[in-house]
Amino acid sequence: MTQKVIKVLIVEDSPVRRKLLEHILKSDKNIEIIGYAKSSSEALNFIKKNTPDVITMDIHIQGEKNGFELSKSILKEKSIPIIIISAIRHIRNTDQIKHAMMNSGALYFIDAPPGPWSSNFSKASEYIINTIKTASQNEDLISNEKLYIPPPVLSKICKGLPKDFKYPIIIAQHISPGFDKLLVDHINLESKLNVKIAENKEIVKKGTIYFVPAGKISEFLKDRIMISNPPKNYKSHLPSISMLFASAISYYGNKTIAMILTGMGKDGVKELKILREEGAITITQDETSSRDCKIIN
Repeated sequence: MTQKVIKVLIVEDSPVRRKLLEHILKSDKNIEIIGYAKSSSEALNFIKKNTPDVITMDIHIQGEKNGFELSKSILKEKSIPIIIISAIRHIRNTDQIKHAMMNSGALYFIDAPPGPWSSNFSKASEYIINTIKTASQNEDLISNEKLYIPPPVLSKICKGLPKDFKYPIIIAQHISPGFDKLLVDHINLESKLNVKIAENKEIVKKGTIYFVPAGKISEFLKDRIMISNPPKNYKSHLPSISMLFASAISYYGNKTIAMILTGMGKDGVKELKILREEGAITITQDETSSRDCKIIN
């Protein structure tokens, strides 16, 4: 069966970075670049006449709006998944960037790829292509009237837990490498519990909230959390909720409390149903509250 060709708009004012991203995307036959914009006005004018499947967006662009502000403006007009691609490794004011990202409505924040001479170029290119393909399947996460941002919901839940909470919490949040630490740092400031990124083979402790690292898969091994890279031909979402829940079924069964907030595709849905059938406590976010999630101010 022929795969759908994903139409992409690149918003980038640097000719060098634009050419590099163009080189990466053109290496995949299922991705078509349908336009370029170097300024906020060019991007807004483009989407008035066209509807790309995905937009890649740099933070620093020409015009009155930066990439975050432009993303917010675009999403008020059309439901288009947006991926921020910028050099996060060079960013100093991470707190400001963190809040801007959460307010933008963009789905992912990806570190800009290194040059072709780098040993990491192939891996970075593959990640960008896979993220574009994932984002293209998730237009239902975005509403023209209200922008759904998962982190505020997590913040509210984590903030409400008492400091004497007696169980460990594992969170698999679909998020980009580089942004997971920003999210954890943000929630750690508000939570009464210790919040951290899980480490491979770490023994999970009560009263601690563990985030699965971005781009990884996680499974329980009795009282430990095992973190690893996805299999070579893995095509689903990362971190994988399905794999985390499947291992919870094996080791904890009806002693598990499992929750799914509105998310990407059907990741974890089948396993949540199995947990419920085994007598575990299961919680899902309903459609109304998913639509009504507000942006952090």
